[in-house]
Amino acid sequence: MFHQLEVNVVLNRNSNGPFDGTSHSESGKRGSSPTTLGQFVRLGQLLSFALASGIVTTSAVFLFLVSQREPDAEQPGWIFLAIGGGVFVASLVVSFLLRLMLKSNAASSLRQTQEAEEVCRGGAAASQSARDAWENWDAEEPLPRPLIGFLSATQTSRIVAQAVLEGAAMINLVFTMLDGNLIHFAFAAFCLVGVIAMTPTTGKVRSEIRSALTVGGVSGEDRF
Repeated sequence: MFHQLEVNVVLNRNSNGPFDGTSHSESGKRGSSPTTLGQFVRLGQLLSFALASGIVTTSAVFLFLVSQREPDAEQPGWIFLAIGGGVFVASLVVSFLLRLMLKSNAASSLRQTQEAEEVCRGGAAASQSARDAWENWDAEEPLPRPLIGFLSATQTSRIVAQAVLEGAAMINLVFTMLDGNLIHFAFAAFCLVGVIAMTPTTGKVRSEIRSALTVGGVSGEDRF
């Protein structure tokens, strides 16, 4: 009797289709992984705020410490400033390339899914209508599984790129304690701007979906 009951429960769970709204909604409430566009945006904004806050807080602390230091005639020359500037430039390049590469891979993976192929298949009018449905998906409605995977991948690319910039900012802030040069704070400020610029919004995420569903991959309009 108990075995039969267990079988019935399993069958009832499997009766929901892979894109059933109730199933996705319940799983989103039970699990920690986002399943709606709005959840992805809010999580990305929270992570971006955390990274930006780390840079701002650390900058404030180091600025206070530097201001309390007595002038030292034997401070190191421009070597730390050169290293800090090099790290800053390298972080910009690495951050940009990593973000672009990971987004491109995510877009390619999305277009290779059966569901995405069906969306883009057919005449131009039919394909455009299907793409519009995915691009303008309600922010609080459970997303199709391919879009969940795509947005998870783009979320990862964003966090990696932001982490690279945060690391460059922290290195420059440490250098301020070594040479007392305030130019390092300018490098950290530019890194902060880069982190903030990559903060996701609903419009940016929709643009990423639009670019991914366009033949040729990620377009140049929303690389950051």
